[in-house]
Amino acid sequence: MRSLLIAVLVCIAISLQPSRAQGGGFSPVLLTGKWTASETLPNGAVMSMDLTLTPDMKFSGLAKVQGNDFWSYSGSWALTEHQLTWHYENSSRPLSEAMKTDIDDIVSVDGDRLVLNSRLSGKQHVYVRPK
Repeated sequence: MRSLLIAVLVCIAISLQPSRAQGGGFSPVLLTGKWTASETLPNGAVMSMDLTLTPDMKFSGLAKVQGNDFWSYSGSWALTEHQLTWHYENSSRPLSEAMKTDIDDIVSVDGDRLVLNSRLSGKQHVYVRPK
């Protein structure tokens, strides 16, 4: 009975750790799905973002400011070790060529939370799974 309890506790502990692929990188499986984030802009307005990452390495998103649609976008994503690369293919707002590819450093990811550092803006973004 004691061995069974220890085995169950080990399995629970392993499942609570952030998912990593072989070689120390993050697993793309854990990134797929729907994510949402919210932040207060310097002018006090609230921006909310909905993001979907699909298993076929595509993404789409919608940013709203004060509840009004501000920017919709889509494209493909790639994962290497601790970096998430975004290749914007569609955008409701004009993007310069330099902004059509963006790289975020993954700080952490688990089943409920994704924390990214944007190399473009230098800001940290925290996404959560919608309830």
